[in-house]
Amino acid sequence: NQDIDSAFAVRLFFSQTADPNALIDSAVELADTVLADLLSAVNRTTQVEIKNVRFDNMAIEQLDPSNDNGLVLQMNFTAHVIISTR
Repeated sequence: NQDIDSAFAVRLFFSQTADPNALIDSAVELADTVLADLLSAVNRTTQVEIKNVRFDNMAIEQLDPSNDNGLVLQMNFTAHVIISTR
């Protein structure tokens, strides 16, 4: 068997023409939901090859510095994977 720690990112894109603060709030709210689901013990430790998923960090950035109506939320993770070499 081969143990591997593999970094991966989930990027979520948001666009809205209303209040930019509401857009950020929506992104953070969805991030909380995604993190709760991905990091629940059942989802992160009971898979066949993926043995664990660790949340590393998160960033929210504007898609275009001249326009505050779009943003990208990036969540970075590390997955511990065991690959059978049989």
